[in-house]
Amino acid sequence: MFGLCLRYLRRMRKGTPPYATNTITSYHLIGVVPNSNLCTVIDHRDHKQRYLKDAAAEYKDKLVANAEQLKVKENEVRDSKDTIQRMADSLKTRYRQEKKRLEIHTEKTIEEITRKIRNASKQMMDELKDEYKNREVNLKVQMKELESSENSIKYAREYTNNLMHYGNPVHLMSAKNGVTSLLTEIQTLVTKQTPVDNDDIQFIPSDYDRDRNVLVCDEGNNLLQIFTLDGNHLKLIKFTNFAKPFTPVYSAISDDGYIFTTDYYNKQVVVCDENGKLIRVFGSKEIQYPMGVAISPINGHVYVVDHGSDCVRIYSQLGVYMTSFGSSGTRDSQFNFPWDIAIGNTGNIIVSDYRNNCIQVFDNNCRLLNVFGGRGDKEGEFYGPEGVATDTDGCVYICDYGYNRVQKFDSQGKFIARIDSIEDNVSGPCGIYVSDDKPFSKVVVTEWDRGCVKVFTQ
Repeated sequence: MFGLCLRYLRRMRKGTPPYATNTITSYHLIGVVPNSNLCTVIDHRDHKQRYLKDAAAEYKDKLVANAEQLKVKENEVRDSKDTIQRMADSLKTRYRQEKKRLEIHTEKTIEEITRKIRNASKQMMDELKDEYKNREVNLKVQMKELESSENSIKYAREYTNNLMHYGNPVHLMSAKNGVTSLLTEIQTLVTKQTPVDNDDIQFIPSDYDRDRNVLVCDEGNNLLQIFTLDGNHLKLIKFTNFAKPFTPVYSAISDDGYIFTTDYYNKQVVVCDENGKLIRVFGSKEIQYPMGVAISPINGHVYVVDHGSDCVRIYSQLGVYMTSFGSSGTRDSQFNFPWDIAIGNTGNIIVSDYRNNCIQVFDNNCRLLNVFGGRGDKEGEFYGPEGVATDTDGCVYICDYGYNRVQKFDSQGKFIARIDSIEDNVSGPCGIYVSDDKPFSKVVVTEWDRGCVKVFTQ
């Protein structure tokens, strides 16, 4: 509101001096529109007199300034709208790109799952056929034995009948020893038998899914346990026929579903199927104390960490020893209590070196590529690294046992992030697994101190 007054004196009659009347009329300019409103102030001595055109000119200047400010504001609004529109367009483009990627990923996943199902179906069909053949052979062998016994009995019976009916005393007495021996042999035959095998052959659907379930080596209870990612318990696998109690430390799963487990105190690798049926054991002649185990996606070989000998031993899946690499020491390609092992999609071999507080990476031919880490509590450092895992992007996950944390690195060993937080209160992480179900992949960590499993999302 403007406080300007316009005053004038109005003479009541001609010749009356200005001061002869008490009627003084004054007007205000109010707001931005000059309204002729009567001023209610009686004493106008403090009011300044101005010409209307001067006040209007000043006000016009203010309007010009306001117009410039409004123009600036208008431009800011227009720029903001353009920025937001570009973001909206970018969001739409990104959405379409990610939608396409998801569709491609879904199709690939369906193809992969279908392939796995077909492979599993073929494997189960082969196993069913093998079981049938084995039982069929056993029954056929038993049948042939019974047929042979039947023929022997029939011959002895017919010979005895003929001798009784047609033999004279000389024939009877001369055949006595032979007939007695034959009848004695016949009497020893087992003629009343039950089938050596039954017809209890059936397809048993598996509830084990390597992509959705977690296999836990329960060293303290001397068994393997299988859970869903949601924590639901599925089954136990245990062995009691070894020289020492079964002591599972780490496991790896082959493409055909067999479980390879390092058995620490028996100094061997135990191979079983998903239902716990023992297939074979191997490695006791070479291995001192087995720890981590991994199967290469490139050549299918089984890599076993022997931390009693500070090396990595390589076997075929049938248990044939092939070679080893590494030795005791603190230099590159040397180990001091190697712990766990993982093998990436490209065949790179990643070994956690517990007492050297580092991670050593080798190519598919066991040649050193990279070493990263070092003792410390900073990002990218360790104090006793144990469990190792990789994901489909080539990232490496390490359980830092001494500092109770899980760290993620890229394929070159550059620190990316810490998976857990202080609030998660991880204690003694020793085993790790990363699920292949993007974009919601899980990081599964076993805790030695608490004997539990924790699942993190990325």
